[in-house]
Amino acid sequence: MHFRLTFCLACCFIMACHSCDLDCSTVKCVVPNCIDTYTPPHQCCPICRPKPCNYKGQVYIDGQQFKDDCNTCTCSLGSVSCTQLGCPVNPTTCMIDGIIYSDGDELPWTTCETCHCRAGQVACYRKAAILGECMENPSLNPSL
Repeated sequence: MHFRLTFCLACCFIMACHSCDLDCSTVKCVVPNCIDTYTPPHQCCPICRPKPCNYKGQVYIDGQQFKDDCNTCTCSLGSVSCTQLGCPVNPTTCMIDGIIYSDGDELPWTTCETCHCRAGQVACYRKAAILGECMENPSLNPSL
């Protein structure tokens, strides 16, 4: 008899056959932490009904993991949670005082220099028109 019961339960849970009669009267179920529950066929305990997630215009199924930049996100019961990793800066951008500048952007610098972001590096050039003024007044150009 024990073999028949074990086989029947294995059949129902693994192969999903319909010839088993489960006795759920002695099973203690954990109450799922959700509002919309259902009990799947050939199981005794209710589970949360899977809900899709909509994230940045894309639909993901319950349990699906996906990337958002350098972070990993998971769809769970209609909500998306993502890791909060700091993504590496693009190698063609420049970061100064926490501000990211794109390649070619002019950077706010000193009165005596013009600076741009070039291939991830800050490139500065002295302004020729006021070069004499900068030499005479070092406070306008602290890099001198």
